[in-house]
Amino acid sequence: MTGTINQISPADALEKQVGLKLEQVPIPKPVLTVASVERKPSPNPPGTKEALPEIAIPHEFDVADVKLLDPNGPRPRRSGFQMQAGGRFVAEGVNMRTLLMRAFNTSNRDQLANIPGWVDSVEATITAKVPAEYPAGLSIDREIIAQMLRALLTERFDLAWHTEQRMVSGYSLVATKPKLWKASPNSRIYCKNAPPSPYMAPGEQVLACQNATMALFAEQLQDLSAVSAPVDDATGIEGGWDFTFSFNPLTPVTPSADIGGEYTVFESIEKQLGLKLKPEKRMLPVTVIDRLNQKPTEN
Repeated sequence: MTGTINQISPADALEKQVGLKLEQVPIPKPVLTVASVERKPSPNPPGTKEALPEIAIPHEFDVADVKLLDPNGPRPRRSGFQMQAGGRFVAEGVNMRTLLMRAFNTSNRDQLANIPGWVDSVEATITAKVPAEYPAGLSIDREIIAQMLRALLTERFDLAWHTEQRMVSGYSLVATKPKLWKASPNSRIYCKNAPPSPYMAPGEQVLACQNATMALFAEQLQDLSAVSAPVDDATGIEGGWDFTFSFNPLTPVTPSADIGGEYTVFESIEKQLGLKLKPEKRMLPVTVIDRLNQKPTEN
């Protein structure tokens, strides 16, 4: 039996199933008004650098437990990467391809080559401890984690690799009919996820940018799972801009003619912002896997 699933927004579900309706109305609330703030901080007091010792960057985990999942056994409740309190790093139910991409800090499959065919079917759970002398919180720089993961895969899976320049897939961000608002030069600079409207379809995401350059926007785009490739700013648009756009990451990653009112990243950028992601090939460093064992050494 085949068919399509009709998606319904939370607002529509509330009205149709419960008989209640969400309406957007202004509500009086206490608001913090910033009277003044300087963009640049005052200089540090004398002796600040000497009083703050340099923190050694860890190159490997203190200890790590590596277990392969039984393909016929129970699945973890969740899968993915997580930093926990006390410097505990957990990769739960992650396949080896994902581990490699995290270890080399890339979301572009073209930048990993000569990967064994079994990497998508072999899954592992890793629990590791960041060295105690490093002040690890719930968030650690991605490159630091990548470096420690590379060391772990080298030790436990006999990973070996080299880097060479190759042609890989990428995008150029170009301008067609820009629909942007010139930002106040004194406003804060950011591009971040914003909460979706209750009237949006399930799964839709919103990216809000303020006083953002096109170069910053291009950096944000290449980290989206629907893009997952290098993006260069080729718009020729200078300065900072305010804009917001929404898209559905569950729709196909290439432009389509009609997707029922839900837009991919590609369609949203063109329809809502008057910009376009233009596919292209470019020369970039590629990690070539020379050796990777399917089973890890014993804990």
